[in-house]
Amino acid sequence: MNFLSSFFDTQQFAPHGQCLLWQSNLLILYTVSDAAIALELGCAGVLMNTAIAGAQDPIAMAESMKLAVRAGRLAHLAGRIPRKMYANASSPVEGMVGR
Repeated sequence: MNFLSSFFDTQQFAPHGQCLLWQSNLLILYTVSDAAIALELGCAGVLMNTAIAGAQDPIAMAESMKLAVRAGRLAHLAGRIPRKMYANASSPVEGMVGR
């Protein structure tokens, strides 16, 4: 019976949402990092509003911003080319002027 009661005891588990890998001396870095991300997101909204509100045609500017976001997402989904340790030409040299 003691085994079953210890098996269902939840006191040995960490509370939900608690990260056990945090180090107390680094906690300020996590907090500053979260604050910087919040500021960055807020600034993006302010800049977007400034561009749209200041445009001669705000509807067209908002539509262009929407298309830019969609284009960025589509580019992300398309995937990047693989990284290489060295550079090489991706275009053929045949047919170039002077060759």
